[in-house]
Amino acid sequence: MKKLLFLLLASCLPVLATAQTVISAGAGEKPVWATIADPEFTLRYPPDWALDQTGLFGSSFFLYAPLEARNDTFRENFNLIINDLSEFPGIPLAEVAEGARQQIVGMINDATILEFKEMPDGFDKYYQIEYTGTQGKFKLHWRQHYWLAHNHFYVLTFTAEETDYKRYLPLVEEVFGSFFLK
Repeated sequence: MKKLLFLLLASCLPVLATAQTVISAGAGEKPVWATIADPEFTLRYPPDWALDQTGLFGSSFFLYAPLEARNDTFRENFNLIINDLSEFPGIPLAEVAEGARQQIVGMINDATILEFKEMPDGFDKYYQIEYTGTQGKFKLHWRQHYWLAHNHFYVLTFTAEETDYKRYLPLVEEVFGSFFLK
């Protein structure tokens, strides 16, 4: 289990080449969302969010919200981490998700787990975890979804300041709902 926890924390796949597309909307229409089209997944997001695919913190991508005011010091964000679990063939999603939950409790200051449950998703299942805690000077609120496919553990995360989380919730639902594994 210690080796698995280490892999969840430290071992991520190299960032694969991905494509980004943005389609313009007509006057007065809601902007058409941009798409990340990766060989392993697709995801849609608002076109005014900044995409970073440099592999920051072992991620496949980070998406950053625009700053809302001159004194805004935190950018709400989405990110995706893909962990290679090929050393653990057949490991159940429940076991990997529980290991991730334990890491959160052990690593996030003042961590409070608000929700941790298995969710149905058509023929597949995923785990959803929502939690709050402190990092540096920020009181944050996270939502993560966990999938296990093709010997990889996919962790899609949204992070917001705790006071702003509810305001972003409709957008969070839409972005999470647009994520598809191939």
